[in-house]
Amino acid sequence: MDILKQDLSFLWPTVRREASQAIGHPVIGLVHSLWIAYSLKKANLGPNGPFRGLLAHLLVSLGGSTLACLITQRTPPILLSNFYIPIYTLGYVLINTPLVFSILSIFSFITEPVLMTVDAFTRAWTLSALVDSFISASPVHKEAQLGQILIGTIGITGGGVLYSYFSNNMAKMGSYPGWNFTVGASVATLYVICKDSYLGSIASDYWKHTPVRPHVLGLTKAIGMPKLLKDDDVRLLCALLLAGGFMLGWLFSGSNQSIGSKKNVVMIKPKITDVKINGKSVPANPGTTVGTPGKATRTK
Repeated sequence: MDILKQDLSFLWPTVRREASQAIGHPVIGLVHSLWIAYSLKKANLGPNGPFRGLLAHLLVSLGGSTLACLITQRTPPILLSNFYIPIYTLGYVLINTPLVFSILSIFSFITEPVLMTVDAFTRAWTLSALVDSFISASPVHKEAQLGQILIGTIGITGGGVLYSYFSNNMAKMGSYPGWNFTVGASVATLYVICKDSYLGSIASDYWKHTPVRPHVLGLTKAIGMPKLLKDDDVRLLCALLLAGGFMLGWLFSGSNQSIGSKKNVVMIKPKITDVKINGKSVPANPGTTVGTPGKATRTK
């Protein structure tokens, strides 16, 4: 109980500062790449062959932000930097060596939450960059709140959704992408609300009348979170919400099914009725073998 009485107001400013400095560093990109490659390999969702596997890895890792840039007629970052392709290729190669994957799997109770958190922070900063660039493009874009939400959602979830829809593991077109997509779309919506004055005023009026508001304000004050959120604060808030949402799906794995996971692929067994042996109809049992001599034919 003594720890609850300590001054924790340094937490929020410290995490905000360190996260702002770390995002964009090659090491963070490599860790994010490791997480994507590890997740695909653990779920056995990667295609056969190293080249096809690398393409799938790059699609999931960088496809969402690339697609969002192409939609908004901007050059994707992967074409403007010498950093992305080599770093994400290295992550794929490392995970496909037995040693690295085995170590991450053995200590998964530690490694997976850590890698998941890095993934959440990377997505939050990507979301911010895409939406902010879209808003600053023209005054029309600033008033297109739905477009901002769509661009943000595509940017942080599009790669995984595209891979799931077009991979051999796809259950069926049109299936809901899954829990992580819900988390990503919800956080993208929150980011747009925080950035837009009109939506922000509506949300603020609603927030004033929620019963949990005093408790939340007490917690945020204790950790040093300011009442008036700046851009870095909004990014950090979105990163923490993404991390929390992903971990909920990780803890309750039944809610974390997405298209392409083997749990969603339904295997339909053929219906076996009966067989005819020497002209007599005998019930068929798929678990046994009929040993009676004679010609056997299956009835429809």
